[in-house]
Amino acid sequence: KTDSTPTVGTLAVNMKTLYALILWSNQFADMSPVSVFDILLKRAASAFAYAEDVRGLVGSATFTGGILQNSAAFSAATAATGHDLGSEIDATDLATLIGKLNPAALAGAKFYMSMPQFVNLIFKMGSSGQFIVDPIAALSSRTLLGFPVELSAALPAAPTASTKSIILGDLANSTFLFEDGAQRTAVSSEATIGSTNLFEKNMSALRVEKYMDVVSYDSAPKLGSAEKSIAILSTAA
Repeated sequence: KTDSTPTVGTLAVNMKTLYALILWSNQFADMSPVSVFDILLKRAASAFAYAEDVRGLVGSATFTGGILQNSAAFSAATAATGHDLGSEIDATDLATLIGKLNPAALAGAKFYMSMPQFVNLIFKMGSSGQFIVDPIAALSSRTLLGFPVELSAALPAAPTASTKSIILGDLANSTFLFEDGAQRTAVSSEATIGSTNLFEKNMSALRVEKYMDVVSYDSAPKLGSAEKSIAILSTAA
């Protein structure tokens, strides 16, 4: 027998700052029957959650940590010829996507897609005029072909040709979300923001910050397969 030396990949973390700055009138807050501060804090948290999806799943020109941009960490699948729109993706394309996933990642795998894409799939009819899946069962259980479905507004709602549109994978074991444990908040009523002096205008400002980065990597043991822990379906060209 020959000893083996396992290797561990190196993850590069480039923390980004999610940032919100909200101004409001103190008079309005004083007269409001609800807590304006609490509402604004909840809205900021909701906006940050969406921003994390945008940067974590899709990425951007200035934030390359998105799963869709990390081609080294996923297996690529393409929809059938002629299926160049999200509305044309069907069960055959999903089967192609499943076949691109490493078998070791099947147990924890989930679909990730937009709500419009999910609706297109569950109400799509086959050539016989019947639904390709049971739409009531799919909606109530939020599953497709036995896999749970996670919905995100960050993924394409109406994919066009050559668009990465559906993710299938075990992200819990192949993606790290690095973030600070809580949002950092600060309130001021005396700062000058732009040309607005808060003290002079009887206003307050809420500043909210959160730091995050997303890193995907190929985690599943090969088991004789060259495929990855994450598979991504693109519409046809």
